[in-house]
Order: sequence, then C-alpha cells, then structure tokens
Amino acid sequence: MRDSSAKMLADICTIKKVKLTTVNIEDPNSPMSETEVSVGIDIDKVLSGINHEFDSVKGDNIEMAISRYVDMNDIDLIVTIPRQESWLTRLFNPSVSKKLAQHEYRPLLALAH
Repeated sequence: MRDSSAKMLADICTIKKVKLTTVNIEDPNSPMSETEVSVGIDIDKVLSGINHEFDSVKGDNIEMAISRYVDMNDIDLIVTIPRQESWLTRLFNPSVSKKLAQHEYRPLLALAH
C-alpha cells in the first residue's frame, strides 16, 4: 500500500471515528502462505494508531466471500487495493474491485497499491 493511500485511509478512519476491518479471503483448500502472513504484519504496522482489526474467511469466490462478509457484519464502506496485473490478465480475468463495483450496492473505495 502506498504511503499516500495509507495516509488517506488513516485520515478517513480518524475523522469519522470508525474501526477499520481488514479481511483476508483464504482459499479453503490451502493454508495461509508466509507471504500472506507477512503482508498482514506490514498492514498492521501501516495502520498503527488507527482503530483496526483483522479477520479471515474462507471462500473459493473472492467477490462472493467479500459480499457475504459485508452483509453479515454491517460494513458501511468497502476499501480495496487492486493488484497491478498485465493487460492480458485483466482482459481475461476482471479484477475483484471491478466486479465489486459492478455488483455491490455499498460504497467502494479503490486505493493505489
């Protein structure tokens, strides 16, 4: 996450006095990798000073898992950090952020990676 994105997210959370929940969608057929754990630790450092928590859910379909989590937990805003993929990858595999923007009725904020 870019410093500017982290600062903007921190400012939103501070001004609105809200809790930020970071949700990791895990593949139900494989355990969390060391990289995923490392990213979680990095995010925790970036968000220090902000009221935040981490949660993890299992799901084959990331978009559906996020939508289900949002519905069950009364989430007001979805924030995504889209991955930088090649043009060819994006052509055949639309991003999760794009799918959420098309189908989710809650506000969506996509931050730069």
